[in-house]
Amino acid sequence: MASRMNIPAMREPRMRTRRNRRLIVLLILFFITILLLLFFHSSYSRITSIQVAGNVYVSEAEILEASGIRPDDYFFTASSETIRKRVAAIEIVEDAFVKKKFPGQVFIEVKEYPEVAYQVTPEGKLEVILANGSAIPIEDKPVVIDKPILTGWTDQEMKSRLAATLAQISPEFLTDISEIKPDPSKAYPDKIVMYTRSFFQIETTIGKLPEKIKGYRLIIKNQMDQGVRGGIIMMLEVDRFRPYPDDVQADEDEEEAGDVR
Repeated sequence: MASRMNIPAMREPRMRTRRNRRLIVLLILFFITILLLLFFHSSYSRITSIQVAGNVYVSEAEILEASGIRPDDYFFTASSETIRKRVAAIEIVEDAFVKKKFPGQVFIEVKEYPEVAYQVTPEGKLEVILANGSAIPIEDKPVVIDKPILTGWTDQEMKSRLAATLAQISPEFLTDISEIKPDPSKAYPDKIVMYTRSFFQIETTIGKLPEKIKGYRLIIKNQMDQGVRGGIIMMLEVDRFRPYPDDVQADEDEEEAGDVR
């Protein structure tokens, strides 16, 4: 009787259970592998369409080239963030938004740097200046010049700084500004001269422009209310006004009279 009590319990059923579990796991992995192979060989794993929006000056072909993806590429090859960074690296693109929608759809929206000014090339071609200083040729089509024209700018770094500054200013403060020229001095390396459509001249600096631009219209209004038809507005450390000399005013009167005739 004692010898029967010492016989160890049989473990075969437990071992069979473990083997069955392993077999089930292997079968699941096998079927998952088959499904993945079928998926990656089907059209559902591919990019079927790429939509581009928001671009004005950068072409759709350039955006697609920068994105690094093409129709029929694997949908999961690059993440949305990776594609966004590639597109945002284009010089005139300020930022980009990328959305991937399964199955197979990719949407890319670009935000280009805003227009801040114009310039005329030595060949007489009109170019638009963007906020990062880039100059984009304008094709032969009607253009409404509603922004200042930059003239005489050979210092590209300073011109880019001016463009970035103009982008920070509300367009309503620039409606009367027709032209902006550099006028550097030893005291003010970033000094500029702005000409208004109301025949006034404003002298200030790029650094002071965002602050000073807000007050020039009031000065012009006050002078015009007093019958002054033009002059120089100095907006540096302090704001000062100096009417044009009489001979300058006379020349302007003759020009206007000639236009009337």
